[in-house]
Order: sequence, then structure tokens, then C-alpha cells
Amino acid sequence: MKSLGSFAPLMATVVLTVVSTACQKPVDGEGQHAVADTKAAPRIAYFSEEGGNADIYTIRLDGTDKRRLTSHPAEDSYPSFSPDGKTLLFESDRSGNFEIFRMHADGSEQIQLTNNEADDLSASWAPDGRTIVFVSFRDGETSEVYQMDADGSNQVRLTHNDFDDEAPHVSPDGKHILTESGRIREKRQIYAMNADGSDHRPLTDIAAYCGYPTWSPDAATITFDSDQEGGLAIFAMDADGTNLRRLGIRGSASFANWAPDGGKILFTGSIDKANRAILHTMEPDGSNWQAVTGATADEIAPSWNPADFSGTTLRTKSR
Repeated sequence: MKSLGSFAPLMATVVLTVVSTACQKPVDGEGQHAVADTKAAPRIAYFSEEGGNADIYTIRLDGTDKRRLTSHPAEDSYPSFSPDGKTLLFESDRSGNFEIFRMHADGSEQIQLTNNEADDLSASWAPDGRTIVFVSFRDGETSEVYQMDADGSNQVRLTHNDFDDEAPHVSPDGKHILTESGRIREKRQIYAMNADGSDHRPLTDIAAYCGYPTWSPDAATITFDSDQEGGLAIFAMDADGTNLRRLGIRGSASFANWAPDGGKILFTGSIDKANRAILHTMEPDGSNWQAVTGATADEIAPSWNPADFSGTTLRTKSR
């Protein structure tokens, strides 16, 4: 299963590396959930297996108006909102192997963008909304980063390495791309390159897994997943790879996604003994973890809808 083959180990780690809180003080915000002070709280896309297999869902930041966008016997996962919030990318194996699809934000008009015998996956948008970066195995045994237009045309290979490149994420100015790269998953590191694939270089050198990198909106900070302290957690560093720090001190966390104004980080986290990997928010410094939902099923790889976010602030409410 190549799609969850890119990140399925992260799902397992999120669930299995929960730190018991029985003898610990609560994490800031534990027992509370995030609420948006707005008439229409921002919408979040994510995927969950609560219906029996992986499908795409959306929910408001205040935990209301949950919608299931895909309902297919195949696996639909890893949604990514377009910069204008009108469409979502996702990956699915509904055509026999994993390919990139696009749909409207309400789940309508699901269109296949790639079509190869090898898997195409891990798609995300460039900030101008005109191009998409993704990962493909089409040209050999390693996964490489490719780029295509928003309609699926003009597919171009960007990396040419003898190791895997995955989880590409374009910088806010569109000039650079982060990747999770390496020959062995357990030792992958965070790399950066120019938008044309040139000058691909490591930013981390850590004796542990480092992956799923994301930029802050001002491009000053990079967040990523790592198990360097045991369980999977979210770490941050400056854009040049310096000033490494962990965000949060307890539980498991992964799949960081910055709010468009940089005020909050959305992520999949687990801090209770029920082993629930569900949607949370935290401050950029890792404090004040707040659950978005009280779901009983895992909620993986969240993505903000930028169009819904303007003018929104967060407060907390007890469950």
C-alpha cells in the first residue's frame, strides 16, 4: 500500500507511542478543545478510517459541521486545500494503484490528475495555485519529486537521486521546496532545494527519522516530524536548519499544518490513554495543546482551508 506506504508508519507511531498521563500533570489545554470566534469557523480537511477505510472529511475548527467528502471502497487520503480554498488534492488507489486526484471543496467533481502504473502520491500546492508538487515512483525504484500544472498537464521530474524524496512542500514565496529524503526511512532527513530541483541539500543531520516538513507562513520556521527523542513528535528549526527545538513535551504529534496567519499550528496528536490520534491545535512555540474534536477514530494529515480563515481567533472551551 504505497500511499499509506509513504506515511503509514507515521500513523502507527502516532497511535502506538502515546505517553501515559496517569502520573503526569495535564498538558496545557488538555480537557479543552479549540473554538473559533467567528460566525463561520475555518474548515479543516483530513482523512480518517472511521467509516471502515480511509476517506476524506472536513470539519469546522469549532468541531461542528463535519462532512464526509469521499465514500469509496478504495483508500482516499492526504488532502491538501488549494490556496484559494476552492479545491482539494488527495491521493487514492481507486484506479488500481495510488494516483493524484482533485475535487471541489464540497467533494464534487472528483478528477484523476495522474495515470501511471507506478504510484503517484503526496501532492501539495505551490502558493500561486497554478502548480502542484508530488511524488512518483514512475522512473525507477526510488521515489522522486515531480511538478505538474493544476489540471495535471506538464508533468516534470525535479529530483534525480539514488535515494527516496517524499513529502514535498513549497515555500510561501514559491522559490524553494522541502523534502523528506534518504535511503532508509528510519534515517531520512529534511532537505531543501530550489523550485526547479537544483541545489538539493540536507538541513538536518540527526540519527533518527525526520520527515513531513512544512514551512511557516513567513518562511522563517520549518516544522517536521521526528522520533529523535523516542516517540514521534513535532520539532521546529529556523529555515537554515539551526535552532532546533521540540514543540510540546508529552504525547505523540505529527503532520503539522500552519494557520495562514501563523498564529496556530494544526496537527494530529494523541495525549490520552485512549490512543486517539485526533486533530489538535497548538501555539507556534508548542504550548497550549487543544483538541479540535472528541473523535474516537484517528484523524490524520489535517489541512486548513485558507479561504475560511480570515478574521478568525481561537479560544478554548471545556469538553
